[in-house]
Amino acid sequence: MMTVQLKALIFDFEGTLVDFQWRLAEAEAEGSAALANLGMFREGSRGSYADLMNIALRYQENFGRSEGVTALSAIYDRFDADALTRWQVREGVRETLKEIKNRGFLTGLVSNVGAASLSKALERLGLSPFLDAPISRNDARWLKPHPAGIQIVCRRLGCKALEVWYVGDSLDDIRAARNAGVPVAIVEGGQNRLSEIREARPNWIITGLPDLLGLFAPGSSS
Repeated sequence: MMTVQLKALIFDFEGTLVDFQWRLAEAEAEGSAALANLGMFREGSRGSYADLMNIALRYQENFGRSEGVTALSAIYDRFDADALTRWQVREGVRETLKEIKNRGFLTGLVSNVGAASLSKALERLGLSPFLDAPISRNDARWLKPHPAGIQIVCRRLGCKALEVWYVGDSLDDIRAARNAGVPVAIVEGGQNRLSEIREARPNWIITGLPDLLGLFAPGSSS
């Protein structure tokens, strides 16, 4: 078995570093209706917020139709701003990120939250000093479970996929990590139920971010 040294950890934001506050069902209903009105989605159906944006992006890329991306961006920015008023850092997160940096690891962040609200949240909650390469919905273009965000962060950190772990809270995080070829740890209590997470079989399931420190040691290998 090839041994690869762990160099970096990349984190999700909402549900992982902060509590989950997005009004997901409302955003998905509004987004689904918006794309249906544009003929980009089946009327009366409900799509996930990530799938909806990726559908709109494909219409833009393949047919030059940008109105879906424009409509969803406005909707999602509004729900981001609403969640920004309530986000709180999950227990032990700042201390854990500080220790990870003290141990010499690089850090990144890949979030489906837009740049405006994400940057404000990271500054307000005191998380910016611990993240070397934060990537928002606007930076990555394609939303998780697409691997684009993780791949961008890997390039910015100068790391190969096998030198990185991804830490999230959702099924989309698991799929994004697998699509990028990156091992994934999932923190309980985020977007998806624990039963769903267990069924998806991530590499690790932890009860809180501080438990991540027990999975590796300085200079550890994966």
